[in-house]
Amino acid sequence: AYGGIPGWVLAEFDRVLVESRKPRENKSVRRSLSVGTRLVREWNGKTISVEVREEGYLYADKLYGSLSEIARVVTGAHWSGPRFFGIKRRG
Repeated sequence: AYGGIPGWVLAEFDRVLVESRKPRENKSVRRSLSVGTRLVREWNGKTISVEVREEGYLYADKLYGSLSEIARVVTGAHWSGPRFFGIKRRG
C-alpha cells in the first residue's frame, strides 16, 4: 500500500541472515589456545582428538568453526564445547 520495503532494508536483512548462519566461536577460548594445540577427551570409550587450526578446529578430517559443533557431533546433544573439552574460562 505504501510502496513496499526499500531495497537497502532487504539487503540488510539478507546480510544479517547470512551472518547469523555462520558458526560462532567463543573468542576468549580461541585466544587462549595456540594453533597446533591438541584437545583430547574420552567419550563413551572413544578417544576424541581435536586440533586447533588457524581457520577453526579439525576433528575427524573435517574443519569446524567451534568446539560446540564438535561436541554436538560427538554426543548428539547440545553441549558447551569448552565445557565438554574441560577448558575453563578465565576471569
